[in-house]
Amino acid sequence: MDDKEKFGEALFLMEGNRFASAEPILREVYENDKENANINYCLGYSIFKSFTQKDKKQALPFLLLASKKADPNYSYSDPREKKAPVDVWFYLGKAQHNEYQFLLAIESFKKFKTYVNSKHPLYVEIDKSIKMSTYAQKALLNPVNIKTTNLGNRLNGFYPDYSPIVRIDESAVYFTSRRPRQDSSNYNIYDPIDGMMFEDIYVSLKEEDGSWGEPYPLNINTDGHEATVNLSIDGRTLYLYKDISGNGQLFESKLEEDSMGYETWSEPQLLGSDINTKAYESHVTITPDGKRLYFVSNRKGGLGGKDIYFCKKLPTGTWALAQNAGPILNSIYNEDGVFMHPDGKTLYFSSDGHESMGGYDIMHSTLTDTGWTTPINMGFPINSVDDDVFFVTTPDGKRAYFSSFKEDGYGEKDVYMLDLIDAEEMALTLYRGEFTFADRYVPPSGAQVTITNNSNADLVGVYNPRQRDGQFSAILAPNESYHLVYEADGYETYEDDIYVSSADNYQEIYKDIKLRQVLVRKGLSKIKPAGLAVANVTNSLMKDGVPQEGMRIRSLDKNEGLLKETYPRTEELKDVVVYFQKFFSYNMKDINESNKEFVSFIQDIVELVKARGDAKIIITSSASKIPTRTWKTNSILTKKRAYDTKALLEKVFAKQGINPEQYNFVDINTLITGPEYKGDYLSNKSTYEKYQYVRIFIK
Repeated sequence: MDDKEKFGEALFLMEGNRFASAEPILREVYENDKENANINYCLGYSIFKSFTQKDKKQALPFLLLASKKADPNYSYSDPREKKAPVDVWFYLGKAQHNEYQFLLAIESFKKFKTYVNSKHPLYVEIDKSIKMSTYAQKALLNPVNIKTTNLGNRLNGFYPDYSPIVRIDESAVYFTSRRPRQDSSNYNIYDPIDGMMFEDIYVSLKEEDGSWGEPYPLNINTDGHEATVNLSIDGRTLYLYKDISGNGQLFESKLEEDSMGYETWSEPQLLGSDINTKAYESHVTITPDGKRLYFVSNRKGGLGGKDIYFCKKLPTGTWALAQNAGPILNSIYNEDGVFMHPDGKTLYFSSDGHESMGGYDIMHSTLTDTGWTTPINMGFPINSVDDDVFFVTTPDGKRAYFSSFKEDGYGEKDVYMLDLIDAEEMALTLYRGEFTFADRYVPPSGAQVTITNNSNADLVGVYNPRQRDGQFSAILAPNESYHLVYEADGYETYEDDIYVSSADNYQEIYKDIKLRQVLVRKGLSKIKPAGLAVANVTNSLMKDGVPQEGMRIRSLDKNEGLLKETYPRTEELKDVVVYFQKFFSYNMKDINESNKEFVSFIQDIVELVKARGDAKIIITSSASKIPTRTWKTNSILTKKRAYDTKALLEKVFAKQGINPEQYNFVDINTLITGPEYKGDYLSNKSTYEKYQYVRIFIK
């Protein structure tokens, strides 16, 4: 083909939005006529419309040259045309904005406005673009305080990796990738629109050292588009996007198997009600209680392009018909990327209609008794001049996962973690449990924990432990008491009550629950809770107003001195016979084996075992939120306090002639709690040290 035919072919591809295919053809034509404004415009326009942020930067010089010969009488269909359309001023402004040249961009947009009227299809975008450049200039001068961490080259690669979703305990990240599969099963299968491989869903599991493991593709990937959208609070329902005949649709898939570190998911099913239509549906999120679903659609009757809608869960378990979320959340333009925080009231989403730096920006709004609050932009550099769409936060609100192009990244888009340094902690509790079994490593059938609210008997949820590690996670609201029932087929059922305080800060509770096998003819052997025991400051225990003989409560301060005050809540002392507590200084974790109060505590246990034959042991440890370099994380420190205490007890029990069959560690809880650290440890030790302890309960 000669250049005239090549140029005609490129125009044909551009009309079909196949800019990535048009670009190399236009570059060939450009080499033979570098001063042609029309060629420069078409080449710059195609580059800018490409799907890579890195390539967009190359558009500016071509559009700048073309703008010098912009002509209102431009003829698109004339192959001899040497000038550029006046539209070049609009796209030059976009390219300048993309390069953070905001003042120049505003001038270009205003120049474009002098050439066109309200009938021009880009006219409505002019004032919006000027507003974006003006806001971007202001946002750049007021950056938010964050730290960005790339998730590494095992997870990220040369190809685009984006749309991360994370388990609430941050043990796994699911993301979308357009990489070649390791088995080459998607070799030479490309999306004709952008020339890239179709989207696949991958998962990477966090390893013991905190690094991310080698990702692997999920079994539900096909030769078409599958993209991550969201994950249920219990991590067992995956919400995904599939492109069916050009219109996006929303699906859900259930976790069927996860043993040996490899997950198997069910065949994706379309979400019900009128969530999916002939329009384009792109994103979905569900509240932690599962009673409300939010999704994005560009269906007719909305307030703008793509709008946020919601459905309520009916008593039948199905979804009611969709309702528009209203004009506070939805602008006259587009919204996308909805994510409901585990607190059930903070909605993160992206918008190119609310106050934005350019393209889509991440916003958040809070649901109150009077409705949604005005969306707030997350600020620069969380948001950029490019589209920022996929953003999910951790339960404490202090970290987030998102995808972005950065010059020092591994590929076109990488997955990052953000430390939101100045963000306020969310006032909720992440409850993490781990089932362990005396005779096996993998949870048996029927393993589950049922959590109910003691105040109103409402079911919080039924959670199944992961086969891989026996763990589960749940979100608990503050200032409430909860009843937990741990059970598995053929094992003793263990019941427990916990109280989540009304603290204004985020807390983590980790429990290690060990169930013992039992043989019964019918049903399961159940450990029935006894009456509530209440501790008082005289170090005796009262039950139903009657002093409990033989009860010992020992609390040691950080200097091994005996305290006269007891700190556990009354709920923690239910059925407790002997109790010991030790407070620690910063980074400390060990109990002095020869401390006279600890020695006396051990003797009480020995007497109990001799009299009763066995002892049930619960260990609760806590770390404050003061950062630790010695132990890397407070999660490691609080676990060290608990499990080193467990090892110490096993050691001294052996010295006392108590066999492992005579005691059982039924519950190990590790906490991270207390106020958010303000950098004031030296002047405010007492505030934090009350959250640095280990407690041992004997039942």
